[in-house]
Amino acid sequence: MHNPSKQRSVLRTNKRGERESVNCPESIVDYNTFMGGVDKFVQLMSSYSIAQKSRRWWLKLFDYFIDTAIVNSYVMYKDSAKKQRRRYLSHLEFRSQLINEMIGNFCSRKRKGYRPGAGVGRETSTRWLPKMQFVS
Repeated sequence: MHNPSKQRSVLRTNKRGERESVNCPESIVDYNTFMGGVDKFVQLMSSYSIAQKSRRWWLKLFDYFIDTAIVNSYVMYKDSAKKQRRRYLSHLEFRSQLINEMIGNFCSRKRKGYRPGAGVGRETSTRWLPKMQFVS
């Protein structure tokens, strides 16, 4: 935590365009120094967000967590590529590749000529049912 009474001097531009030294609380100086990371994160989150309008609060929260995970993985990928001195993908290319790898060969269309349970006899498909016995 910052000590509220601790001050540091910073340079500000006055109305005439001249730079002058002004005392400022240390917490404000630290915030202004490190706020760029938050702005970059918000920019990356908003550029290709998966969030959609929803009245269900938990769905919005889930979308936020997915977006956060994607942005964090992109930042880690980018840092890793820089350290290895390799070319890295853009944010959109990274998201596209991630989606393609997650989907893989999945296809939601039904296969032509395929019927679930086709070729299975009636007696074999109901074999798991218990025998009904009626008492008279």
